[in-house]
Amino acid sequence: MRLVSLIEASLASVSMVIAAWSLLLDHEPFAPGSWPCRQGFCRFDQMDAAIDMRGMDLGAMSALLNRDPSNPLVWCAYAEVLSANRQIQPAAAAFERAIALGPGMSPVSMRAANFDFAQGFQDRGFDLTKRILGQTDGFDQILFSYLERTRLPVSRLAGMAVPPRNSVANAWFGWLRGSGSDLDLRELWSWMRTNRLVDRKSATDFAWALWRRKDFAAAQDGWADWLGSASADPTGAPSGKEVHLHPQRLANVRFEDAPNGGPFDWTMTPSAGVEVLRKGGLEIRFLGSSNVDFSNVSQFTAVSSGRYRFSAEIDAQDVTTDQGPFFHIFDPANPRTLSVESSPVKGTLARSWITLDVPVGPGTQALQIQIERRPSQKFDNKIAGTLHVYQVSLLPVP
Repeated sequence: MRLVSLIEASLASVSMVIAAWSLLLDHEPFAPGSWPCRQGFCRFDQMDAAIDMRGMDLGAMSALLNRDPSNPLVWCAYAEVLSANRQIQPAAAAFERAIALGPGMSPVSMRAANFDFAQGFQDRGFDLTKRILGQTDGFDQILFSYLERTRLPVSRLAGMAVPPRNSVANAWFGWLRGSGSDLDLRELWSWMRTNRLVDRKSATDFAWALWRRKDFAAAQDGWADWLGSASADPTGAPSGKEVHLHPQRLANVRFEDAPNGGPFDWTMTPSAGVEVLRKGGLEIRFLGSSNVDFSNVSQFTAVSSGRYRFSAEIDAQDVTTDQGPFFHIFDPANPRTLSVESSPVKGTLARSWITLDVPVGPGTQALQIQIERRPSQKFDNKIAGTLHVYQVSLLPVP
């Protein structure tokens, strides 16, 4: 019994010593490189606290590695201290070890990528960029900025530093739309098309992006190219009748298809006092409730210089006021350069054709075709009646 009591007393004494030692280290932690920590008498959190108090140095990081050699984050921290001390090759080796220990940890790969791009190790950086973008979207903006700073063409970076995934490609497009050149967007479009990463939304976004940059022909050619290839694709692709056919410069000429949201189809914006319906063509019903200022049906198209003829098959029923609807064709980039209007439609008109000659000079690269109605200045100005447009056409004149 006395032996048992002695053992219990000894254990209690040891426990008290350990507790006291732990409390001491909590209050005044030893440096991680000190003898007690190197002998394993310091807890990992105490060593971490000591680094926070004294700063990070190579001795401290070596001690941390000795305590936790399988932790990729500790290897990253060690590599960053090596880099700060201009030990570049050992730092690179430490980052490689961190990645080997945590291949699926995006923060580990990101810290290594920061090092690689800062030190000019582009090939390693590209490998990491491709890996990280494939794992998470949390670092997209930083990584795309690194790629931009390389000044390499998109055609080279695509596939090498950016994985061929739809979500990643669209995120890259979002970045390039704000900071990239027209050539960047065209090269990205080509890569996405080759890798079948384009859907209706991305095709529409590309068309609008190039159009707003006034790269009109590229926008329309790319859109028509996608429509043509997608018409045979069962994954949400358009019907063949949507495809631009040359020499016809307009799409959806009989208003058979719902607008696709792109610049090369009809935009039909709701307007108070007007109903716009696709019904055997296009019906525009003025409800007689207001003096409508209307320009809510339009379509863009790219053109080259030459003469064009616009045609529309229409009829009208009881269109009131002195200001009736009309067709307006103009250069959207510079309306003063080119602006052609049809006569306003008033009263009742039997089904018939109207035509407009459209002379396009060398300074015009695009046209906007729009149905408009200007407000009347008369007292009796609330417009009523219906304009029906059965089909339209815009063809070059030989």
